[in-house]
Amino acid sequence: MRTLLVMVWVMVLVAVPVSVSQDEEIQTVETVTMVAGSSPQVTHGAELFDLYCSACHGDTAQGLAEAQLSFPADHRDCTSCHRTNNPPQMEHTMMRYNYAFSIGEPPALHGDGTLASFPNGFVLYHYIRATMPRPFPGMLADDEYLAITAFLLELHQPLPASTPLSEENAAQQLLRGAP
Repeated sequence: MRTLLVMVWVMVLVAVPVSVSQDEEIQTVETVTMVAGSSPQVTHGAELFDLYCSACHGDTAQGLAEAQLSFPADHRDCTSCHRTNNPPQMEHTMMRYNYAFSIGEPPALHGDGTLASFPNGFVLYHYIRATMPRPFPGMLADDEYLAITAFLLELHQPLPASTPLSEENAAQQLLRGAP
């Protein structure tokens, strides 16, 4: 009987990651489709954006209003848990219902006038790296932050496909509409 119980648990543990990864793959389609045909770095950035950013910025980077649509209707009022007077960063062990990190006002990141306060990819990369994801800034690897930055830059204007975005060349990637 004990062996049977262990076998059932092993099957559950093996099956859960497979179903989660299949669901993630389905969910990333819309974000990745936005940059179809782009470099592997940009495509990876779209996947990372979907995983770490879309809950607040929306699947197609249109901001909080779009992001709220991915939640059930009775869970679209983010301020019921993410109250504005809560700290923007907190340990996950402190979070609970009605007490989670403040999300602020996640802006749209795609479209006219978005990202206008960032003159180039270097400034955008360092801002994202220092402040995102909101509850745990700095949790990603530098190459993951560069991939997300490349994805956002690609949404505004095509990047040179031959050269991946790096800290060294990011300042050369000017954002359209930036001062």
